Amino acid sequence: MTQMQAPQSLAEAAQAARVTEAQIEALVRDFYRRAESEPVLGPIFAVAIHDFETHVTHMTDFWSRIVLGTDRYHRCVVTPHMGGHFTPEHFDRWLAVFEQSALAVLGEHAELFADPARQMTAAFQRALGPGAQQVG
Repeated sequence: MTQMQAPQSLAEAAQAARVTEAQIEALVRDFYRRAESEPVLGPIFAVAIHDFETHVTHMTDFWSRIVLGTDRYHRCVVTPHMGGHFTPEHFDRWLAVFEQSALAVLGEHAELFADPARQMTAAFQRALGPGAQQVG
């Protein structure tokens, strides 16, 4: 009889895949490079991101916390997205561009980032969906 292994945590899977901080930063930079020229996201990010390098640092810390389990990100990721120009459809575009970047940077390990990105997209869409109060 074979012994079943417990499922790995996301951090364990990322460590086993040897995901590095440098790859996470490369993913973040690739995403924003793609998003900058994207007709739906580009104009929003052009207005919303005032200091690109600081934003890259924050987003790298965020994804490091999500995927590697580090403890560098302590901000509320929801707040900046709730009081402005985002609609549920914007998150569909965000996800599509993010998945392209994850695949380009991480190849076979893209799902380590794409799966939590899909979960976040669904959460934001629920929060912004019918009956949600939007400002902007």
